[in-house]
Parts: sequence; structure tokens; C-alpha cells
Amino acid sequence: MPIDLARADAGRRQHPEVRPSSRAPKLAVAAVIVVAIWWLAGEVLLVLGAGVLAAIALSAATSFLMDLGVRRRGAALAIVVLTLVLVVGVTAWLLAPEISAQTDELLQQLPKAWESVLASLRRTEWGRALAHPPQVEESIAVVSNATGLLAIVLHNVALFAIVVFVGLYVAADPAPYFGGLRRVLPPRRRRRATEVAQVVEQALRRWLLSRIVAMVIVGSVTALGLWLLNVQLALTLGLLSGLLTFIPYLGAIVSLVPALLLALTQGTLCAAYVVLLYVGVHVLEGYLVTPLIEQKAVQLPPALSIASQVILWTLAGPWGLALASPIAATLLIAVNMLYIEDELEETPAVPTEVEG
Repeated sequence: MPIDLARADAGRRQHPEVRPSSRAPKLAVAAVIVVAIWWLAGEVLLVLGAGVLAAIALSAATSFLMDLGVRRRGAALAIVVLTLVLVVGVTAWLLAPEISAQTDELLQQLPKAWESVLASLRRTEWGRALAHPPQVEESIAVVSNATGLLAIVLHNVALFAIVVFVGLYVAADPAPYFGGLRRVLPPRRRRRATEVAQVVEQALRRWLLSRIVAMVIVGSVTALGLWLLNVQLALTLGLLSGLLTFIPYLGAIVSLVPALLLALTQGTLCAAYVVLLYVGVHVLEGYLVTPLIEQKAVQLPPALSIASQVILWTLAGPWGLALASPIAATLLIAVNMLYIEDELEETPAVPTEVEG
């Protein structure tokens, strides 16, 4: 009997009882909390995230000036802001005559182009049904939709203003904000949280740079293509296409509409070439250039980048689409550092050290 008990004890030591992991309940609770917060304040979180991105961009330029010898952070930030205003002002002054003339022409040509489209539609039976003038009830619906569209535009302008002010205030003095968040954490977690924040900041800086590169490429190629196709207002349309590239996919559709309407005034063949140009440029940008740049810049796999854009577009619309990649990059770094490195004690799939 003692021998049997000894063998049983030895067996228990060699094959310890498997206890349920405590990680699963923690992960489930965390997931529920995240979903609840997103449901209650998803748009607020996106706006604050955009403000943090703006602050990171401004802070990068501010830190660069401080490294060059500007001692006070406020002075360095003021120089950055004034430089941005000056660059935008000088660019607008140099291009103002041409852009102004082209914009005026665009505003004059678009109604004519739309009338030309309607005239073409009325030549066919299905086109006449599609272009049938609205009745009184339909007119009321159109006015209602226009009012709703104006409210949406004003709402997004207000959100953009909030992003700008959050970016300026955080960039001017980031210590109270990040220091306050750090104090909320347990003391044993604060150092690691600082390391994660530093890696995320570097990744988001590289992402912003990659986005600017993609916008310049799309704007330049689009303007050149429209000029070669003899489409009017090529410079203005190219600039619009480049700016809207910041919002993946949706920006491409919005920027195509005025170009397509103007091309239709020159014939259906020209319109077809314009559609092919926009589709080609934005397909290459959305599915090749941007994912590959982001993979190099923030170690974000292309498939994950596209999937995050689809998910956040479904959940949060244009704001979610525009911020999908930085959110995905931030979550990827957090999972690698806090879970794979700290919990599983394995080698992470992305770089998790601050570069010198």
C-alpha cells in the first residue's frame, strides 16, 4: 500500500493536474468591455484617435526643431504651425490663379455635364424612366435629403475642428495626458506601458509618412493621366484625388464623380478612359502600393490592412475607414508586446523595440 501511494504521488508529480487557464476569462471580459465602450462612444474614440495622430505628426516636427536647438517646446510647435500655414499659403498663392480659374470652370461645367448626361439618358426608354423628373413628394424627399447631407457635412467639419485642437493641445504639452494615463495603471505595469507607447508612436509616425507618399503618388499620376487625356481641370482634379486618397476606396469614388462628369462632355470614349484611369490608379494604390508601404512602414500584413478597413468601414463609416490601418497597427503591436511577449514569452511577429 505505501508503494502504491508513492507511485500515485510520483505519477501526480509527473502528470500534474491540468487546471483551467485563467487567461480565457480575462480575455472574454476584456472583449466585452471593448465592445461596450465602442458601442457607447465609438465615434468619440475615433475622433480622439485622429487627434492623437495629428499630435504625433506635429510632435515629430516639433522634436526635430528642438533637436536642432530650439529650446522651448511651445516655440518649436509655433514654428511648425506657422511653417505649415506659410507652405499652404504660398502654395495656394502660386496655384491660386490656375486653381481658381479651373474651379470656377468646374462649377460652370458640372451642371452642363449633368444636363448632357440626362439628355443622353432620355434617348432610351430605360434612361427616360431613370431621368424622370421628380414629383412633388419626391421633391420634398430631395430637399430633406439635401438638409440631411448639409447636417452631415457640418457634423464632420466640427469633428475635424476637434481633431485639430486635440492635436495642437497634445503636441504642445503631451506630458499631462500620457502621464495621467500612465498613473491609472498599476506601478508594475507603467514601465511596460511606456515601452508599448513608444513603439506605437514610432509606428504611427511611419504610417503617416507612408500615407503622405501614397497621396502624392495618386495625385501626381491622376493629374498627369487627365492631362494626357485632355480632360479639363486636370490639376484641380488631381489635387482633389490626392487629398481624398487619405480615405481609402471611398475617397477614390468621390474624386471620380467630377472627373467623370467633365469627361462625359467630351464623349463616352473619354469618359471610359477616365474611369479606367481612376480604377487603375486606385486599385494599384489600395491593393498594392498602400498595403506594401504599410507592411514596410508599420509591419502590417497587406491582408490584415484590407480586412481592418472593411471591418471598420462597416462599424464606423468613413472615419473608421480612414483610421483602420493605424488602429490595426496599434492593436498588432499591443498584442505582440503584451500577450505574445509577456504572457506567452515567445518571439513576437513584429519589431517591438524602439529604434535609435
